This record gives sequence, C-alpha cells and structure tokens, in this order.
Amino acid sequence: MVIPDTPVVLNPGKTYLREKLQEAAHSTAYLDILLRNTLASKKSPEEKRAVFYGPVYGSDTAGIKAYTDGSCLNNGSPHARAGAGVYLGPRNQHNTSLRVTGGQTNNRGELLAILYCLSTLPFDRRLDIYSDSEYSIRSIFYWAPSHAEAGWKCANADLLQDIVSWIKFRSAPLHFFHVKAHNGNQHNEAADTAAKAGA
Repeated sequence: MVIPDTPVVLNPGKTYLREKLQEAAHSTAYLDILLRNTLASKKSPEEKRAVFYGPVYGSDTAGIKAYTDGSCLNNGSPHARAGAGVYLGPRNQHNTSLRVTGGQTNNRGELLAILYCLSTLPFDRRLDIYSDSEYSIRSIFYWAPSHAEAGWKCANADLLQDIVSWIKFRSAPLHFFHVKAHNGNQHNEAADTAAKAGA
C-alpha cells in the first residue's frame, strides 16, 4: 500500500465555489427562460379550437339555419327509445326524424341531429345550428380537443368523433347557438316534434 507524501484535503477554494455559484445562477436563468417560453406557448381555448378544427374558408353570407333536437322516451329505462330531429323550415327537403342507434339517450339524439346537419348540408356555406342542448354545444365547442387528446374515453365518443371529422371537412363558417327549450320558438318546437317522431 502506498501512502501519499501530502495529505489529501477536500477543502474547496474560492475559485471552485465561485464556479459552482455561476453554474447555479445559469441553471436558474435557464429554467426561468424555459418557464417563460412554456407560458408563452400556452394556447388560448380559441387558438386550441382553431388548431384542432383547422382553418375556415369561404363566404360568411347566405347561411343555412338548422334547428336540432333530441328526444328519449322512457329515458333511463331498458325500454328507452331515442330519436333526433332536424328542422330547417316549412317543406324543406332536409327536415328529418332519425332513430338513434347504440345507447338510447336524449344526448345521443341531440348529437345525431347535429351530425346529420354536418354530413348532409352544403359544407361550403355558412351553417348556423340552433340547439337547446348545452351538453352538445359544450362537447363539440369546448371539450372535443381534450377528449381527442385523451383517446376519446368519453360518453358518445362515436358520434363526437364523426362530428369532429365533418367539422374539419367543412370549408365555410359554422356557428352554434343555444336556444331555450319549450320557450315558444316554433322552429325549435318543430325540431322537438321531429325528434319525438324519430324515437
């Protein structure tokens, strides 16, 4: 065994300490920069929707107004029957009643009515969809990007994914309007009647 002539002393000098302090200061500054960049890159909900659904082209004139509704008879029971209704105006060829497939709930009826509008009405004209379903509007307008990121582990994912695909396909503006249910709006009442007929 060899014993060194001079003892080994682990006592860092001032130069070593100064270098470590500079390293720490640089690391803190770097972390601050990363934090600022991360916060600056956070998108607003509007920006997230624009990225998720894509750009809108086309004219904002000569739009189509569609009233949608869903209905479920015996909601929550094993004998439930759900329907969807769409009303665009008297004797319009796109007025329809649809039977809901899959789970029988009024929410599925509401979403199916919206899906029908998106998949059958001209995609290059502005579309104004009037619905009394806050659930449907929020699901499409606010929650869809998060549901997509999470792998669509949500209720009615099949309908929502189809709705998102059709919205992305559209080139003209799309607007959703919430209307109060059973409030004397004749168009909304006609959509409600059509939804009940579909059930």
